[in-house]
Amino acid sequence: MSASGRTGAIRPPTAELRASLERDLIEWADDIDLRLVWADLLQIDGDPLGRLVVLDYVGETNPAVRAEADALRESLSERLETPRDREFTLHWQLGFVQALEVRPRGGPKAVVRRIHDALRRPALRFLECLSVIIPDAEADPWPAAMLWSTTHSTLREVHVGDPPRLRQRPSGAYESGRGVRRYDYSMRGDILARFPRLRWVSVAGELARLACRDGSSETRKHHVDQLASRLLTSRNRTSLVRAIWDPSALVQAAAFATIGRLGPRAEFAVSDLELLLQPPVGDSDPRPTQAFTALAAIGKAGAGALVRLLASQEFAAMFGEARRANEVARCVGFLAWVRALGPAGRPALDYVDSLLTSQTAPGREIAASVRGAAKAARKAITAVGK
Repeated sequence: MSASGRTGAIRPPTAELRASLERDLIEWADDIDLRLVWADLLQIDGDPLGRLVVLDYVGETNPAVRAEADALRESLSERLETPRDREFTLHWQLGFVQALEVRPRGGPKAVVRRIHDALRRPALRFLECLSVIIPDAEADPWPAAMLWSTTHSTLREVHVGDPPRLRQRPSGAYESGRGVRRYDYSMRGDILARFPRLRWVSVAGELARLACRDGSSETRKHHVDQLASRLLTSRNRTSLVRAIWDPSALVQAAAFATIGRLGPRAEFAVSDLELLLQPPVGDSDPRPTQAFTALAAIGKAGAGALVRLLASQEFAAMFGEARRANEVARCVGFLAWVRALGPAGRPALDYVDSLLTSQTAPGREIAASVRGAAKAARKAITAVGK
């Protein structure tokens, strides 16, 4: 050690730091701060890719630097092997393609070959969303053609249809396509190995069921039960949200229970729980009550979902007049969620008040448990200084 007490001998070589960071970037690909730390390290090494990452980040709020970012991206296009296919539209974020839109000009076989080639290129190293824009009536053959013969470490969403986005839950016992399960890939355990972060695949707008792991329903249930005590890696987070849509009710229930044990750490599951609560919801469907309980455990991170759900007039209708046990359970579950949100649950105040005032209306006797839950929710959301 030098007289000043400082030494560079114990600092790991830059190459080792980069390798370690790049492994973390695959695991936590949506961590912006981590990407910026990596960019700083690249710039220390004189790598212009680091500057591109920073320029893209700054350009999100400062349009003045976007031209410089685009010019630097073009100069790095050969190194990034940027796809030039006319069928592709690339959406960039933090130096890499974040979303790829494909407008096919041919059948699945030839186009999928080009998609597979693009997925291997450095420019798509951190790809999150792949959309194939094609008429819904022609969407069926595309998922199998794309998913069974390639792999990607960070891809999170695949949508095939027009519009290419998720529009409805998987068909099944409680859904509009009762018992059909048109896109059930839940027995394809290899998907999780090849796409460890893939949480949503939609075909003609319908969510496909993906395997949370291979094995019997009991094996899957045991796996999901254990997730609350395991490190929340991307594979484990993905496995848990896939379990919400498992064909087995036992596995679904295990998923809700695990989210409840994780509490705020399960914030990543909010969008799936919100989807489960979007109308139409069957009268006998037990999952809304379970979803409300899970959202209550997550807490304030789910406040945005409450606002979006309340915007639908059909959402409140799912509670009926709270005369049957299932309706009472839903009301109590919803009110427990609102209570857990505290003041962030204020958008639901009118609905909470309607439960309190409706108890004296003819033919609308509200269960005591609902009245008590409504009073507790109102107290929590109108509290001052929380």
